[in-house]
Amino acid sequence: MIKLPWDKQTVPHCVLEITRNCNLSCKACYREKCDETKSVEKIIEELKIIEKHQKVHTVSLTGGEPTLHPQLCEIVRKIKLRNHKISLVTNGLILDDEILPQLKSAGVDVIMIHVDEGQKRPDLPNNPTIIDINNLRKTIADKVVSYGIDAGINVTIYDDSISNIPKLIQLIFETPSINFLFATHVVAISKVIEKSGTKKVFHASLTRNSHILKLMKENFDLDCYAYIPSKDQEEEKASISYFIPVLHNNAKYIYYKIQSCWADKMLLSISRIIAGRYIYYSKQNSIIIIGIQVLINGLAKLNFFNSISFLFKSMLRKKSLRGKRFVFENAPFITSKGKISCCDLCPNSTVRDGKIVPLCFADYIL
Repeated sequence: MIKLPWDKQTVPHCVLEITRNCNLSCKACYREKCDETKSVEKIIEELKIIEKHQKVHTVSLTGGEPTLHPQLCEIVRKIKLRNHKISLVTNGLILDDEILPQLKSAGVDVIMIHVDEGQKRPDLPNNPTIIDINNLRKTIADKVVSYGIDAGINVTIYDDSISNIPKLIQLIFETPSINFLFATHVVAISKVIEKSGTKKVFHASLTRNSHILKLMKENFDLDCYAYIPSKDQEEEKASISYFIPVLHNNAKYIYYKIQSCWADKMLLSISRIIAGRYIYYSKQNSIIIIGIQVLINGLAKLNFFNSISFLFKSMLRKKSLRGKRFVFENAPFITSKGKISCCDLCPNSTVRDGKIVPLCFADYIL
């Protein structure tokens, strides 16, 4: 696996929280629901703060539930004018035939669907099975893609649900309309109220990316493509990602096992030179772009004939080629020295009181 070549000025992604209003209850939610909804001007002001310090490529809009913001499309249009790709993270409850064409017209590039285990949803039965949850994920993704918007899945990994990750990966492999996965290990936090004020204490999640690495290897024989280290522990991968080219043919699929190397790091550097910044989001249905990645990787790893064979099957059998990208992020944890450890170069920074902070504990900074 390769270490992502970002530094603090070139981290290509940020998060803007546009509202705290929400229409759903999630098992891991640590926020109080309220009517706090930021103005368009405040949101753009926060983006400008991040732009001063980072060469941002992709902006994720979150909440609460961002589709409840009355000026969501205006926000998207203004961010698009600043030459950014836009990801919308939503529970999908109100992604209907009215709002989806508006989001497409405004410029949303990808919708990350947050259908999670532990949610109480009106579109799921009580005590849903993983089959029920995955069917709903696929249904919403198919609808999103029908309007020309890319679709991905956003999930929280709980101690009692990590065993379902292989079933989710299987769903993404089988489904041409789902090409992205962003998963975070649950952050377990207790709040202790004292007379002198509020103390907020982190407790480590029982699941880590080391478990994911093992699951992916055992179930799919896949190796991690790239990683970001933790601030204080190089051996602990704070963020890991996978890139897997997949050929679809109705319900059948074939995936190509890429082992990243110096050539993949070179491609990242070339993309930065061309675009002036590192690319975070890109469409994953271009046979040319994916084909170049497969061929260069095959040459560098002395696996050229296998890469040619894979691409030849795509053209010969008229299968659809997709690049599947999976990202897994550890929860922050307390080190032996009593420090909070998170990503060394956080790809999910946001703004609090005019300063850039990691999203995972932005609400817990005293």
